[in-house]
Amino acid sequence: IVDDDKSIRDTLAMVLRYENYRTIEAANAREAIEKVSKRDPAIDVVICDVKMQGMDGIECLGELKKLDHNLPVIMISGHGTYETAVQATKLGAYSFIEKPLDQNRLLLDIRNAMTWLQGEPGVDRARIGVWGTDLSGGHVITLAANDERVKAGVFDFRFGITLCRFT
Repeated sequence: IVDDDKSIRDTLAMVLRYENYRTIEAANAREAIEKVSKRDPAIDVVICDVKMQGMDGIECLGELKKLDHNLPVIMISGHGTYETAVQATKLGAYSFIEKPLDQNRLLLDIRNAMTWLQGEPGVDRARIGVWGTDLSGGHVITLAANDERVKAGVFDFRFGITLCRFT
């Protein structure tokens, strides 16, 4: 959990520990990058605030992706704009959630990220990326390239269902 606001870090940690997740907190982007680079303990998912003093969350996302391009990073922001969400997804953010956080949405995103980490046979995770987002409805438009086929769909994170799929 990367946020310069201690109360947010503490609250998120409490919620996640209640759900039986082990958490590691970082007060700033540099500390988060250092902890991820050590890989001890292994970090499966990062929750990162966008607005922080010093290095902001978007820069942190870029550095984390350099360390591990498969690491799911969930971006959170109380000052999110459509442009910021698109920038984050283009840099490889797993999802973008506005504050105040919807606890169910966050937990669903974490579960989905953990499932995605486990992978499916024949899916090259490095070739899957999020390309756009609609913040108002919790929908994310994704493109997934696997060999010569490209698939696109709209996924509703609120319910964990694919609304439509194109091949």
